[in-house]
Amino acid sequence: MNTQHLLIHILAAVVLSTSIIYFILASNEYKSLVEFAAEGLDGEISELQIEIALFAGSAIIYLGLLGWILVKKLKSTTLFNSDNPFYDTNNYICSI
Repeated sequence: MNTQHLLIHILAAVVLSTSIIYFILASNEYKSLVEFAAEGLDGEISELQIEIALFAGSAIIYLGLLGWILVKKLKSTTLFNSDNPFYDTNNYICSI
């Protein structure tokens, strides 16, 4: 496994963990919403609904980003590698 694939897997792990954290936050906010609704605190309910929507939406967006990273980036090749004839390995300058 080369360095590029390793970095992509690390990035994918960070994005997945961020998505999981947002889903956990949305779940905790939903538990608070149920408790406040049982106690009759209507003022807090709308705020919690917005927070749940934002956390769940962010988690879904991060999952979409994870899918894009895994599908597109793992199949693509690097422009700056040793097989590229336009890449000057001595000066690290792309000479097109």
